[in-house]
Amino acid sequence: MNKITIEIIITTFIRFSKKIKAYIKDFIHIPIMLKKNMEATEAFLYFILLKEAWPAAAKNFIPQINFSESSIYDIYNKYIQKFQPNTLSKKINLMLVQLAENLPELSLDERISLFEEAIHYRSESLPLIYSRYITFMARFGHDDHILLEICNRFKDFSGNAWDKNCEYGWLYYIALLLRNKEEHYASKILKKFIYTYGPYKISSFPHIANFAKKCGIRTHLISDSSFLFDYMQNLNGEKILKKYLLNKRIAVVGSSFLEINQNNGNKIDSNDIIIRVNHTPHPDYYSDFGKKTSIITYGLSSKINFYIPEDSIFAIEIEGIERHPLSKYNIKKFVKLAKLNKIIFPSLKSIYEIMSLSSYTQFSSGIMTIAYFEHITKSLTYENIYGFTHLLNGDYTQYGELPQYHFYAARSDDPRGNTLFHAHSLKREREFLKKILWKG
Repeated sequence: MNKITIEIIITTFIRFSKKIKAYIKDFIHIPIMLKKNMEATEAFLYFILLKEAWPAAAKNFIPQINFSESSIYDIYNKYIQKFQPNTLSKKINLMLVQLAENLPELSLDERISLFEEAIHYRSESLPLIYSRYITFMARFGHDDHILLEICNRFKDFSGNAWDKNCEYGWLYYIALLLRNKEEHYASKILKKFIYTYGPYKISSFPHIANFAKKCGIRTHLISDSSFLFDYMQNLNGEKILKKYLLNKRIAVVGSSFLEINQNNGNKIDSNDIIIRVNHTPHPDYYSDFGKKTSIITYGLSSKINFYIPEDSIFAIEIEGIERHPLSKYNIKKFVKLAKLNKIIFPSLKSIYEIMSLSSYTQFSSGIMTIAYFEHITKSLTYENIYGFTHLLNGDYTQYGELPQYHFYAARSDDPRGNTLFHAHSLKREREFLKKILWKG
């Protein structure tokens, strides 16, 4: 792979994708990149990311690659051997991690293989790789035994495991120890964590904040986060939710732009319970999406800045509060809702059971909402689902083909930019939806 090809790849990244800029921040200026003489392996890894983000552009620029392969992972396995050096550089190791974290089509086992390969080719970035491996498995896995094995390897690593970029690896390890009732060892790690990093990020995990408070560690954020933990423990949210939903006609409503002009608003509002994902409806779209809201769900990956109607019963964090660190803003929002008894947190057990149904990991908030309410009601069918037309319409094979995702924001106006269209796999989500709703 020559320098001209590499330059085309990097130029295309810079031109088309805001998200990919983060991956190549060291190579934003092409002359500098060429001067550093990037290895062919590293260029190929960049190409894989490009292929996922902009397949049409990649096919035009890199015609020698066989795009008829069954998956992007197969292409990686087939072609990477041609360029694989004996020892991978730090940047290449981190690119393997970025592949494992971000390629939407990969299964959990394929992601684990990429992390393990990055660890196998040891480099100075190994502590960071372990930390990101733990973080990913805690967020998207569903087996504490696998996570504990990775954490123990991280703990026993002889290098600088307390590097400044490894905070979340240790926090997820502490959380895992607390779930397994190993408070004595969790206390030791927590003390070293505070000595090394300070107490600020402890509040991101309510169960750790609660434990820290018991150990005499107090800040305003830790107290707020600890309050959330006590609220979750004292309120059997799923039991209340099941009782509330019993024998009710339910509609789950997403925000697909393909729902516009379907005129399903009155049909949606005729249900007893209307569950909405991430957003309440805008008056301009009442005819298509309805106006009533009983329950609203959201994921922790975005800032909770929407209005929750006074007449709605619950707000539900749908991704699992033990799996995603909370921001300072979201902690305050959650506390406000908790004091009104208007928020429910799904149990980790329920989230694990849902995730174990598929080898795929990175589901959107909409799919998690459908899966969660099917899990607790056992009554959802395709008849209950609105605003997910992109999943039911076979005209599109991947999110990148959609001219618009949400009805309320054109693609160019969405604050998350083009990254939204590559974070999830349309094919995998469509398969999962069929699996959980198919009653035949």
